[in-house]
Amino acid sequence: MTEKRFDALIPDEEAAINYFFNIRFPDGLYCLKCGAKSRVYRCQNRLKICRCKNCDNTFSIFKDTIFEKSKSPIREWLKAMRQFLNTLYGHSSMLLYRDKGISKKAAWRRLMQFRIAMANEEEPEVFSGTVESDETFVGGKGQRYPKSRSTGQYLPKEKRKKGRATDNTAVFGIKERASRHVHAKVMPFDEKGERLTGKQLLKEFEEKCENGTIIITDEYPGYDILDKRPKVDLSLLDDGYAPPSSYGHHTVRHKDGRFTAGTGIHTNGIEGFWSMLKGSIDTYRKTTDKYLQCYVDEVCFRQNTLAIRGSQEEFDLLLKRCVLK
Repeated sequence: MTEKRFDALIPDEEAAINYFFNIRFPDGLYCLKCGAKSRVYRCQNRLKICRCKNCDNTFSIFKDTIFEKSKSPIREWLKAMRQFLNTLYGHSSMLLYRDKGISKKAAWRRLMQFRIAMANEEEPEVFSGTVESDETFVGGKGQRYPKSRSTGQYLPKEKRKKGRATDNTAVFGIKERASRHVHAKVMPFDEKGERLTGKQLLKEFEEKCENGTIIITDEYPGYDILDKRPKVDLSLLDDGYAPPSSYGHHTVRHKDGRFTAGTGIHTNGIEGFWSMLKGSIDTYRKTTDKYLQCYVDEVCFRQNTLAIRGSQEEFDLLLKRCVLK
């Protein structure tokens, strides 16, 4: 949304409150406690406050939203949201701090609340058709000339770890080709010190992909579980037993210098998303494992809304997701 369009829609604080009210209650006001639609009124002199005479409840229209505990004007939040959405590779909190004249902590919290809202989907999307899957590692490259901790000598080239052998944080992703939508998730080490195992990957596929989906991956051994068909005890099928998932699986052997295994069999789409993710992280200079999923969710939202990028529809979509319950 352009700044000119924003100023025309939301010229002042009262208009900002009314704009959010119409987004949250498109079918009319109802009580957030008892759900009643009749005998629920909005205070004339306090536009944020509503009153329900059915359960004698007074509530704010910002209850259970990312704005609930904020003392800043709602219009300032919406201005920051518009600015945040209009950037391609993310918006630094330091830039917001210098631009808006607020504290560094307030700027960081405001952008982090937007990222939490971006991940707040009403119904998680399930992929079908053909998808690409891959993993990447976030945390920077190792030292160019690493030293041994015991001897202090430089390690030979063949002993320098990279990729899956490093302690960098792993991120697993699935991209649906038809919609170009992406699901990505941080995959930390489990209690056994393992990550990206076949069982962990299969669990993600079962949550995000319908049965019969064609999955294209690289040659990582964790994906071999997709080629294994577990045996089914037919006597259990009458007792509500769900049959195991079944997927088509194609592999591209990158180690052999091949980046396609035939017409349309490649993982270039998801690898392009990794480029977008790491470009966004470069904007923030540094991220921690604690909040990395929030930054991943931000890039997923930007990728999944490419068709409406920079429009009022994208702005309204994120504003709807600001309601956390």
